[in-house]
Amino acid sequence: MNVSVGKLISRLYWCTQSYFERELFSYGIGSGEIPVLLTLYNEGDLNQKILTEKLFVDKATVSRKIRKLTQLGYIKRRRDERDRRNYIISLTVKGKMIIPKIREISIKWKEILLKNFSVEEKEFIIYAMKKMLENASSEIGKS
Repeated sequence: MNVSVGKLISRLYWCTQSYFERELFSYGIGSGEIPVLLTLYNEGDLNQKILTEKLFVDKATVSRKIRKLTQLGYIKRRRDERDRRNYIISLTVKGKMIIPKIREISIKWKEILLKNFSVEEKEFIIYAMKKMLENASSEIGKS
């Protein structure tokens, strides 16, 4: 097989980012902010440290995303009463209202990606991607 799997994954990632950027442009949200919004929606209020851990990114990246989403009115931050060094991050009403739009865009993108595949092929694609992620995570976890 003379195909670069890494290049295909990279290109698919780029296409996904571009699609979400285009679809959410009018809301001021970039593809990088989506995981913050969805994590807060699914997990509830989180302190910034835990949010950073759940997103698997560095503190500076999360800080930038929080700053942008706060300025846009999608999230708010307040001091953690238990540990005044930390902030609690939560969705605003506006933030909660954007979630259905993000989900709608996600569903549409999944449909675009998987059109013209049989049910069996779709199931295999998901299985294979999970297996690839498992393999990659296992390798990265080695010391």
